[in-house]
Amino acid sequence: RWDEIAGAFGKTAVWQGALDKYAEAKAGKRGTAPVDDAFLGEIERWRELLARNLALRNPRLRGRDLNWAVQQTLDRIVFLRICEDREIERYETVPDSGGAGLHRGGNGIDMVYRFLEPGVIAIHDDRWFVPPWGVNGGEPGARARKVLVKADGKEIILPNKCEDYKVEAGDRLHFITWGGGGWGDPLERDPALVARELKQGLVTQKGARRYGVVLFGEGVDASATEALRAEMRLARGAVPTFNYGPDIETLRKNCLAETGLPAPKQPKWAQAVAA
Repeated sequence: RWDEIAGAFGKTAVWQGALDKYAEAKAGKRGTAPVDDAFLGEIERWRELLARNLALRNPRLRGRDLNWAVQQTLDRIVFLRICEDREIERYETVPDSGGAGLHRGGNGIDMVYRFLEPGVIAIHDDRWFVPPWGVNGGEPGARARKVLVKADGKEIILPNKCEDYKVEAGDRLHFITWGGGGWGDPLERDPALVARELKQGLVTQKGARRYGVVLFGEGVDASATEALRAEMRLARGAVPTFNYGPDIETLRKNCLAETGLPAPKQPKWAQAVAA
């Protein structure tokens, strides 16, 4: 029955809609099930199998830890299943993308997908226009970006929300997430911790100065740090409870230059007129 299988599941057949027609013809027949239901059922079987094996080999695991381990494993499996038609070339932190603070905001991630086949993609992400807020003296995090690098090297800035965007084999998508806003006064962060984060690639020497920390090599210049922090405290005054970043009009004005995308349009609401 090779011809029947190839006619329904082959690459060309799928593109021409043969698989959709096959699924419609088989829907509701005995022994069949909707794809979503079948997949969810398969995940539940994986969940039970993983829980049994993890508990057997790790008898000291508490219920909460066991559930966490099972879910983390399932997340990885589902992620890999979804990414079967693409290759992840890179998965790394974006230095300095987390907002500075006593507690630094989490850095964004640059995940690079290389597409192995032509197709269409959809992106649904946020925080490309308004940066994540800082709280209690913390600074805003960096905004998200999506950059498609074509096989010929041409770069295209994509919206953070788009549907049915065509990609070709060899194209690479930089899926760059936003950084979290910082919490607390960045000038109170332990300079030794900032120096360690430099070694870890989480901050740069330039970014360390947002915390008022002056680094010499991989170590802290204590006297220069103390002087810089005193200067920064004097210049800034009281720290706000919320740091929203630039105001909306400034964001709109600088949007194209800073993000590569036009500013979103202000919605206009229709007003009902009384008879």
